[in-house]
Amino acid sequence: MEHVFHHEPADLRRNMNCYAFDHDLVDRRRAVARDGSRLILSLWNGSRNQLWRMAPLQGAAAPEAAEHARRFRILCQSGDGLSVTVRDGAVVLATADHQDERQCWVQSFQNTGHVTDEEGHRAFALVNRATGKALMHKGHGDDELVQLAGHSPDSVDVALLWTQSDDLGEGFHGIRAVNDVGVVLDAAKGVPDYGGAHDGTPIIVFPWNDGPNQKWKLLPFY
Repeated sequence: MEHVFHHEPADLRRNMNCYAFDHDLVDRRRAVARDGSRLILSLWNGSRNQLWRMAPLQGAAAPEAAEHARRFRILCQSGDGLSVTVRDGAVVLATADHQDERQCWVQSFQNTGHVTDEEGHRAFALVNRATGKALMHKGHGDDELVQLAGHSPDSVDVALLWTQSDDLGEGFHGIRAVNDVGVVLDAAKGVPDYGGAHDGTPIIVFPWNDGPNQKWKLLPFY
């Protein structure tokens, strides 16, 4: 289809809402669009050839989500098939359930700008899809339970910002407080000496010790 765009050089501010996409009807008596009708810009007149609907293209691949809208599951290396979830207002591990949106997290870079940690890794918030709340740390790193806090894309509290370490093997990373990379997301006592991680293990922040309960993998949530 040939696309034609018209530009009016005069001041359009007064009439800018009076322009609409139109298709050029060569046969005005029939007023029917056909294969080959040109797409133009025209003054709004309320006719059917100026009304449009956007519909998904069947069989086409879904467009890649915007960076701030990508959805992930957060898996712990210490637990077999355990995901970070929200349960009764607390942040814990749970058996992976692909239908449970409480296990769905958005890694949001909205309004984090050029904020990085001391190693240059970009800051982000981890926002729960089901509750709209974000993981929060206070940065003490002393068995402190991770909390949930309201998240607004218009302004971001530093206590909601995290970064990822470099790859620690097999796609696992440390998830660190942006203002102290030595304080990390931790599945409490989720190591073999304490019986390992399990469904219901609370999530805390704790000083980095390279344990499997401090290594996380973000996988697309389907």
